[in-house]
Amino acid sequence: MVVSGAMLQIAVGLLIGIPVALAGGRTLAHQLFGVKSYDPAVLSAAAGLLVISALVAGLVPAMRAASIDPDESAENRVKNTETQRRKRWRDEQAK
Repeated sequence: MVVSGAMLQIAVGLLIGIPVALAGGRTLAHQLFGVKSYDPAVLSAAAGLLVISALVAGLVPAMRAASIDPDESAENRVKNTETQRRKRWRDEQAK
């Protein structure tokens, strides 16, 4: 779920970003001497680097979440909630 969410975001970003980059390149080519309107190698490398970094950014939390036992996580959540409730009650009694 985490990785698919990251890939969906990157796909939307590339669908919006590539046309904007091409339009920006065309604008710069008209204003600056010796600048090409676009370089497919650079555009592909930038898109590939973006996809790889998003994949790594999505895989790290996904692998961490997959390594946690769901039962243990639920028990810790209940214990932490009870501990916080007791602490709040003691703080209120101390006032």
